[in-house]
Amino acid sequence: MKTRTTPSRPGKSGRRFGRWIVPGYILVIHLLLVFALMRTDLLDQLKLRMGSLPAEPNKFYDEMLSYHQGVDAQVPAGSVLFFGDSIVQRLCVTCVNGQAVNFGIGGDTTLGVKTRLPRYQSVKQARSVVLSVGTNDLIRRPNSEILENIDNILNGVPGKVRIVLAAIFPVDTDSLTVRHRSNDRISALNGHLARLCGQTDNCDYLEINHLLTDDSGNLADKFHTGDGLHLNQHAYRLWINQLRKVL
Repeated sequence: MKTRTTPSRPGKSGRRFGRWIVPGYILVIHLLLVFALMRTDLLDQLKLRMGSLPAEPNKFYDEMLSYHQGVDAQVPAGSVLFFGDSIVQRLCVTCVNGQAVNFGIGGDTTLGVKTRLPRYQSVKQARSVVLSVGTNDLIRRPNSEILENIDNILNGVPGKVRIVLAAIFPVDTDSLTVRHRSNDRISALNGHLARLCGQTDNCDYLEINHLLTDDSGNLADKFHTGDGLHLNQHAYRLWINQLRKVL
């Protein structure tokens, strides 16, 4: 006759432990997620991968480029042309030079400028080209690719045309609206930009970051619009004065 064995039941402590396995697992996952999101660039990287960041190029870029083509056909020889992103687009270029034309496009990147530069016939007969771009690239590509794009842009300007390459401006990292940008990375990039410009015969490098930063190295509150990124009229006044000198 076979002896029937009855499975042993877990004790009270075992049952309590079992009840906490799933909630504990969920808690750990949530803690890891919170920690991951504390990385200032992760959320934006996810947006980029999911396609929720503006494409390169985008509709606004195309519309502005179309507008620029109409202006480009009217630009006289010997003009000063400004290329870049929203920081350039907001600049009163005629305050710098009476024969200046603003070809800035908000949200533009080094890839965008590299792509559209050959479409401007006025570049061939310009006196100078001022280039200020790069802050929007910080989420999209590594430094090496940014520098490669800048190098291509510099090489795309005829050797007889003088280039003024502006440093990437600092940001206020204490501002809640500033993400995926760090002043350490910007400083490292600017060092490479200075060397890259120095290797180009017709290029002058312009950096005024030391005039715009506070004691912590951030873009000072008095020099941005409140978002930690875009320059206000006081910063523009400084930049305009320096641009006048170098031009």
